[in-house]
Amino acid sequence: MRYFSIASAAFASVMLATPALAQDGSFTGFHAEALIGWDNFSPGGGDGSRDSKDNIVYGGAVGYDFELQGGFVLGVDAELTGSDVSAEWLHPSTPTDYLYLRATRDIYVGVKAGYAFNPQWLGYAKLGYSNLNFDATYDARMPGSSPIQFDDKNDGFRAGVGLEYLFGDGPYAKVEYRYSHYGQNIRNLDVDLDRNQILVGVGYRF
Repeated sequence: MRYFSIASAAFASVMLATPALAQDGSFTGFHAEALIGWDNFSPGGGDGSRDSKDNIVYGGAVGYDFELQGGFVLGVDAELTGSDVSAEWLHPSTPTDYLYLRATRDIYVGVKAGYAFNPQWLGYAKLGYSNLNFDATYDARMPGSSPIQFDDKNDGFRAGVGLEYLFGDGPYAKVEYRYSHYGQNIRNLDVDLDRNQILVGVGYRF
């Protein structure tokens, strides 16, 4: 969780260091943002042990939000992130084999719905499509076999919740938790790949 502490500290620094701007603002408009945070795989499946190492996720996003009457907000987002988070499985298919997987890039496209508690604070939930690209090594650990290295992609979905603070008319900061699921089959191996992330972001709404 060291990376989560770093991300939380970064968010707090932005909130404390940025002076309060005009109290009027709108959550309507095109926005662009930079993101960084904590990343972790939750590997499942297989008959043996599984493990994952925390890492940093980083990237950016663009989107458009529209604030309705009554403080409700609807939006769409597109995001590109990179990471070195990894996971490994013992015995994903047979009693001797081994699989190692390392994430590279992730593409997300989805929708967002939220509620503005006042002109500065927005709470929201999101849901959409996610596509993970990864590098992998599979070793059957059988006499005469050699490890196989490959890169592949898996489709999945992402759900998340977040809190955004608007610094007047334009700049904003946010913190967000999201869960992603990428299916239960990689190259016909019995593995289940889930992902948890906590990110902070800074951006500008035009």
